[in-house]
Amino acid sequence: MEWGPSGSNSYFKVYRNGQLYHTHSQSGQWTPGGHSFRLAASNRTASDAGAPLDAVFSNVKIWDMGAAADDADSAADTIPATMNAAQVYSVTLTMKNIGTNAWTQAAGYKLGAVGDSDPFCAFTRVELAPADFIATNQQKTFTFNMTAPGVAGTYTTDWRMVHEGAAWYG
Repeated sequence: MEWGPSGSNSYFKVYRNGQLYHTHSQSGQWTPGGHSFRLAASNRTASDAGAPLDAVFSNVKIWDMGAAADDADSAADTIPATMNAAQVYSVTLTMKNIGTNAWTQAAGYKLGAVGDSDPFCAFTRVELAPADFIATNQQKTFTFNMTAPGVAGTYTTDWRMVHEGAAWYG
């Protein structure tokens, strides 16, 4: 579970098997401290209406520890869901800075291929421009080329922000 402020709203995100499962947000900032609520977790689908829940957690407390220094949200991308083998695609990936640190090239902030490999790119980092200064709640759109693998199949691309030598995040 991830928790934090987002502009004029507060939110929490629930992850299952490493994938974002649910995001809840509310208007206004929650004050620092513990907040009790009821969280129900389920594998149910719409067709399972009325089936018992897998788990119910009552009085779950989430502590607001303040915004992280390095944090990001993926805001948008133009990566095609389907590509033709060996074709080159110009793509964009927009990341929003939701941390407290500004992103600059001089400070070592970059877009990085998770695991330092990507089946669509020979490179694993996309640099900020030298003059970029991406403050809290600002967005940066990275533009680069991806080349579809030459063999048809299912491939995954995964990019996150990286503060070189410090942390992967977002």
